[in-house]
Amino acid sequence: MREAKCRYFGRCGGCATQHIEYSIQLKNKVNTLATLLKIPTELIKVFSSDEFGYRNRMDFVVYSKGIGLREKSQWNSIVEIEECSISNDRLNELLLEVRQFFNHERRGAIKYAVIRTPSLGSSVSLVVNEDSQKREDTKAEIHEFARRPTAANVSIAYVSAGSGDSVSENFHVIKGDTYLKEKFNGITFEYHMQSFFQNNSKMAEQMIAYTKKLLSKGEDLLDLYGGVGSFGLSMYSMFDKVTVVENS
Repeated sequence: MREAKCRYFGRCGGCATQHIEYSIQLKNKVNTLATLLKIPTELIKVFSSDEFGYRNRMDFVVYSKGIGLREKSQWNSIVEIEECSISNDRLNELLLEVRQFFNHERRGAIKYAVIRTPSLGSSVSLVVNEDSQKREDTKAEIHEFARRPTAANVSIAYVSAGSGDSVSENFHVIKGDTYLKEKFNGITFEYHMQSFFQNNSKMAEQMIAYTKKLLSKGEDLLDLYGGVGSFGLSMYSMFDKVTVVENS
């Protein structure tokens, strides 16, 4: 056992094992997987990277008293967060900018602040309750915010009052572009700021590189649930034809 790095550990519902040495965390995961698959542990290959400072996306809850993450085992209770130890430095910089601008008087109808910081860009998406009477005032506040932060992209996304979603098809960009960029193994990918993308870039690179080693050259490659094609497009030179299937 060790002392957790994060000051919110134990209250915040995000991390559950920071009090355990990282090497032991990895062994525990291997043992769990070996038990489920009924295979020897030595057959399981372990990939790991930075224990802290790796996440390039966080969805923070905006509430009356502050900005934070949901409390452990208490969905309706929020722990105010000033800095997240598993997020990268750029993300924590933008969190500070959001916190400093959206004080108690400015929060209005905002439900979430979604911050994304891939290596080739950054965005802040403010998710607004579309049913709120404060909607238009909040929209004006966000437009003012967009003139100040260093994030390359700022957007407003609208969701219903009872929705727990932090992304929406009903959105508009105030500053910058709709798309973000990330580079894996020499290939640059673009993805929509309201869509899913790998939140641990270093591990995504390792997964892609490992998968390439497993595959031999062939005629056709079918990449299912492929997102923007980070796996399929990384392996296009190995195949005559690559088909990426994705509905989002």
